[in-house]
Amino acid sequence: MATERQAEGRSAAARLGGTERDSPQAAGPQQTPRAVWHLRRRRLLRMLGTPLLAGGVLVLLMVGMREQTNRSEALRAMKLLGEAVQTFRQENGRLPTAGEVQEFDLKARGSRTVQFTYDESRVLADSPPQTPLAYSPLFRLHYLPSGHAVLRLDGPEEWLTPEELRARLEERDRHWQYRAGTRG
Repeated sequence: MATERQAEGRSAAARLGGTERDSPQAAGPQQTPRAVWHLRRRRLLRMLGTPLLAGGVLVLLMVGMREQTNRSEALRAMKLLGEAVQTFRQENGRLPTAGEVQEFDLKARGSRTVQFTYDESRVLADSPPQTPLAYSPLFRLHYLPSGHAVLRLDGPEEWLTPEELRARLEERDRHWQYRAGTRG
């Protein structure tokens, strides 16, 4: 009779994903209610914990992928803006004004609407190539470095942290003030 009970306990434990020691019969016939509750709690944690942990990891991966997508879309919008600015510059021999940039149809080029600040007023012909011409608002990201999509004067787009953008804008303003002071 005891061997039948042990075999029944083993098969019940196997069906529930447990081990032989998890079966109520493993402790013997004099098992206390507390021990039974402990074994049931362990099984429940095993049955619920694994799917919940896997679900949590998937949510974190999806959030990270969404952040990467937002960052990529902002950089793509800056790339399209850069192409439009370069085309305008080749046709007209100067940078477009902020009003002219607002007339560019970036949606027709496949860009998602990304807000940006465009300021050509402090850019001179001899400004350094890494001078920011346009930049997006701050993207606050959790798993990737937060920052701005930036269009440089020489055309390429890049991702800069707020500190890096601030330093570049200060450098641009210093250059402009120096050159404006020597001309006047």
